[in-house]
Amino acid sequence: MEKLEGVVCPKATKRTIQIDRDRHLCSEYIDFINHCCRPNARLQVEGGGIVLIAIEEIGRDRDEVTIDYNCSEYSLAESFSCRCCEPPRLIAGYSYLLETGQGDYLSRIARFVLPHLLSISSESLSNN
Repeated sequence: MEKLEGVVCPKATKRTIQIDRDRHLCSEYIDFINHCCRPNARLQVEGGGIVLIAIEEIGRDRDEVTIDYNCSEYSLAESFSCRCCEPPRLIAGYSYLLETGQGDYLSRIARFVLPHLLSISSESLSNN
């Protein structure tokens, strides 16, 4: 488990992790955390901060640390196509999964999604 520290910004950028509705953490660690649709780590809100937790063993010499970016951002500042799936999947944030009705993906990642993303999405759905 590793606590991520850094500067809190009001808007998402390519190098932030959303820690609340309008709060995004910019940290030097983020450049070393890559996306994977089947990640080896997850994020967890803890005491007003974010911790990175391994969900499987991560090797010291070879393995990169990966999280599913769809579980850490409501809407990514820059979407992209992943390289871990065939065919590649669009990674755009949790809201994109809801908008496109990707139920199988949503059920697989449900335990990894940060609580504030669920809150934002339920508010968004009730306003429609």
